[in-house]
Amino acid sequence: MLYAGVVISNSEIGAGSLSIESMVWRLICTNGLIAGTGLRRAHLGRALSGGNDGDPFELFKDETKVATDNAFWLQVRDVIDAALSESQFRAIVDRMQQATAIELPADPGRIVEVTAQRLGLNGDESDTVMRHLFAGGDSTLYGLMNAVTRTAEDSTSYDRAVELERLGSDVLTFEPAAFSKN
Repeated sequence: MLYAGVVISNSEIGAGSLSIESMVWRLICTNGLIAGTGLRRAHLGRALSGGNDGDPFELFKDETKVATDNAFWLQVRDVIDAALSESQFRAIVDRMQQATAIELPADPGRIVEVTAQRLGLNGDESDTVMRHLFAGGDSTLYGLMNAVTRTAEDSTSYDRAVELERLGSDVLTFEPAAFSKN
């Protein structure tokens, strides 16, 4: 069973940024697949009010600040609505379904080697992807996507786990020829 979701992230270091991304959650294995950024914006707050970079924010009247803030939150609402829309969900699920028919034309070692190189996986992550690829018994692009998103669950870093869920979506764009030896 699949569910649509969103990942909303806010900067924890005072950078004043917000991102909203579509997500598909698979209940059978609790893997999450973050499927692209819908919004990534700097927003009102410390980053804009500092004024050190020539930003005129402090010169704005209260009415302007309120209108700017309101416009930003309306954009956030619209992006969340779009991320949870049937059409966005269907587009992601369709890409996943298409990946079930794409057999990978190489041995699992080569598949993981290419995947690690393209996604920037470290040695432990590569080993974990290999283990999950074997355990899943699915040598399709979909199986590889699952192995990467399942690896996120094993990560000791929350930030890296979220990144692996994003990278799982990148797997869906791989061409099978990329796994062939040159």
